Amino acid sequence: MSNQARVFMSMLHETCEGVGPHDASGTAQGVWTFFAPDGTRQAEGFLVNGEPHGTWRVWDSASQLRSESEWHEGAPCGRWVTWTSRGELERVDVKG
Repeated sequence: MSNQARVFMSMLHETCEGVGPHDASGTAQGVWTFFAPDGTRQAEGFLVNGEPHGTWRVWDSASQLRSESEWHEGAPCGRWVTWTSRGELERVDVKG
């Protein structure tokens, strides 16, 4: 897992409760959703062998989409987009 993936997943686990499937060995697999303590959705994406894969979306406490990132088996790749709290495009990066 890349260092960036470790930081991303640690941040989610420290601030949110994750809900999603595990395989027979207990490894997180499939679509996972993370919720803040107040029950609002904070992040959602796909995990392969416990690592982010595909598109991940992160929302703020007001349910405003704040970022969208692409991952490939735990490595950042593709388009990464962030928006302001008012929904205005803030930044677009290309990774990998």
